Amino acid sequence: MLAKIIFGFTLVMVAVHIGEWVLLGQLARASRQRPLRSSPFTRGLGLMNFLRVEVLYYVVLIAFWLQGGTGLPGVAVFLLGAIHLGGWAALERKELLPQLEAVALIAVHNPEAEAGGSRLRRLLAGIAAFDFLEVLVLAFIAYRLWPA
Repeated sequence: MLAKIIFGFTLVMVAVHIGEWVLLGQLARASRQRPLRSSPFTRGLGLMNFLRVEVLYYVVLIAFWLQGGTGLPGVAVFLLGAIHLGGWAALERKELLPQLEAVALIAVHNPEAEAGGSRLRRLLAGIAAFDFLEVLVLAFIAYRLWPA
């Protein structure tokens, strides 16, 4: 039963990453626009909210794995969980990931806006690439937990 719940949560995590890619794309486009156009989709969501959901997932997944959850790629689960948990703890403490709109405004109103926007787009592309690799691991986890 628990494996089926983790399977469902894994599918939700894939959907969360798709939503995050949409937000990252909107933020990248917003960093090129002057003036910044606000989107109703991004208004209430931030990267920290996505990270919080991911941390919850990995805490549950690691607990399942430690209780003998078979078929999971243990090293990948532990590594991804540690990266997300550590990143979340550091960012929560320093409050470095404000709402998406605030990040875009900072990039647009930066005195070196073009350079700042370019750096922001490279950072967003790096996050998207990392998330793509993570989705591959999530797909493998879903495959291994596929209800018989």
